[in-house]
Amino acid sequence: MDIAGFVVSLAALLISAGALWYSRGQKLAADRSARAAEESATAAAETADIDKARRAEELDNAERNRVVWRLEHTGDMWYRLINCGTESAYGVQIDAGELIVEEAGPFGEIASDGAEPLLLARSWASNADRIVVTWHHQPDLSDEPRYRELLV
Repeated sequence: MDIAGFVVSLAALLISAGALWYSRGQKLAADRSARAAEESATAAAETADIDKARRAEELDNAERNRVVWRLEHTGDMWYRLINCGTESAYGVQIDAGELIVEEAGPFGEIASDGAEPLLLARSWASNADRIVVTWHHQPDLSDEPRYRELLV
């Protein structure tokens, strides 16, 4: 009977060792699965952040491209203020600071690809080299004014 008890004990030991080995493999697989799920969630969050930043940049570019100003020197003290954007600018005003300005508005509307002539001159005591253009996107001027500084 001692041999039969030994065989049964040995069989029980082998079965429990096999069950232990199997359960350890299952735990490792569960750990790998949890890590993969965590990495996937992190990647999804990073992708969402990238998409959000891209959409914000696209909106910012769209807003910026609505009205884009360029100051073109046409000779002597004459310049042209050009709206290179995709929409009209309303209530356009020029702040030339210390520069001497003639024919500088205010302009009711400068359409997309429209231009207005400006006569800008420096006095002897001035070294100013910039003007500030102020405008609105709405024809009734109900929106907040936008500002852009241009180099003369």
